[in-house]
Amino acid sequence: MKISFFDFFLKNIKFFFILTISIHYLNSFYGLENGGDAYIKIFFSNNFNFLKDELVFLNSINASHHISRWTLVLPLIIFSEFFTNPFYLNFVFSFIIFIISYFFVFINISGPKSKIFLILVILIILPFQNRYFSQPLTEYLSFTLVFLSCLLLLKKNNYIYISAILFFLSYGVKVTNLYFLPGIFFFLLLKNTKFYSFKFLTILFFLFLLETFFFNIIFSLNFGRLEFLFFGNHLDLVTEQYYYPTYLLAISNKLFFNLNNTKDLFYCLIFILFFIFNIFYVYKFKYDKFSIIAFANISYFIIYVFFIFKINDKWFALEQSMIARHYYIFINFTLFLLLELFLSYFFNHKENVKYIINILLMIFLFFNFLHDYKLPNFKEFDKFSDKNDKIYFNKYKDEVMTLYLLDYYEVNNQNFNRLKIKLSELKTNFKDCENKPDLKPCILDLRNQDIIK
Repeated sequence: MKISFFDFFLKNIKFFFILTISIHYLNSFYGLENGGDAYIKIFFSNNFNFLKDELVFLNSINASHHISRWTLVLPLIIFSEFFTNPFYLNFVFSFIIFIISYFFVFINISGPKSKIFLILVILIILPFQNRYFSQPLTEYLSFTLVFLSCLLLLKKNNYIYISAILFFLSYGVKVTNLYFLPGIFFFLLLKNTKFYSFKFLTILFFLFLLETFFFNIIFSLNFGRLEFLFFGNHLDLVTEQYYYPTYLLAISNKLFFNLNNTKDLFYCLIFILFFIFNIFYVYKFKYDKFSIIAFANISYFIIYVFFIFKINDKWFALEQSMIARHYYIFINFTLFLLLELFLSYFFNHKENVKYIINILLMIFLFFNFLHDYKLPNFKEFDKFSDKNDKIYFNKYKDEVMTLYLLDYYEVNNQNFNRLKIKLSELKTNFKDCENKPDLKPCILDLRNQDIIK
């Protein structure tokens, strides 16, 4: 019996999905960046047995909340046993986690696989994605884990235990993923029963107790991971820098509302329109289709924008405002809902055109790979895309990263004190530069300069 290429494509669509996203990863690999905090996790993972007892040092470099993100750090610790070069470690780790996470999302989304193939590939190839999946940052892994948790809750079979574990893993990536939890809880409460929704919370609470127990044992703490978050240097940073004189000003900063900046106003408009769309999605579909994602998105937006607390006449935000990546998951979820609605209509009214689109998209990526691909040069520090018009590196973090990943990548009793002295000298030399890369002399354009010789 003769099999058409369309049938062959559909029969092997899982393979084609992995092939397509692998090609895109290799072609758009971004690499470690000096200001993205990924290098701190790699440095800690390679020296876990030594640094886990140096909490004073970790707090002094504002790293304790980064290394407490155990869903990222634990696999890195395992991978670091096999890779001694931090750039090889980053490349292999990021590639494997990227492929696995998106593959599981792909196979768990209900609907025609050709449509799901197209939606996810479109999301993945968007220009703002590669920075996050090319290094151990929190955004895309948070997105895929929360996504998987929601998808399993939509299945008819009882996947509540696996779903709760996946959501807890997303919390292990970043605590603020808890902002999605009220939306998921209310979706379960309204669609199912009180027992089902509270069962989900009970599993999460049990896992939280388990996490606290292990954190207390491993790091000699009293309050588990919360001690890293509320008693470390990061909270001091929040109270020193992330405050506003009024509540409205804090909200406007969270929403990028800035009349003097067209780019910020564009972001503000997008965020608000996306929020309104999520409300419309819930109104339109109630508890059908992928409304659990809209519920979660609404919850995240409300808490992220409006949850601001007051201490001594100052309004504090738990996260720094005017940072677009804080909307990363919210944007991806909304884009998924928009694409799914649009393509569902299109696929319901067309026949072979839908398969042609998928195949042409895959061919486009493949030829783009052949045309532009070059083996990643791990001896280059600069991994930013040439498509950016102007990229500034933070010189302070540039020097710090060089210390962590080159001069002191293997920390021991002999060189640890020298490392602390070097860091102290850097803070003196680059006073007021940290977290202020837009101020001279803290910046330097290093896109085309080799840092590692």
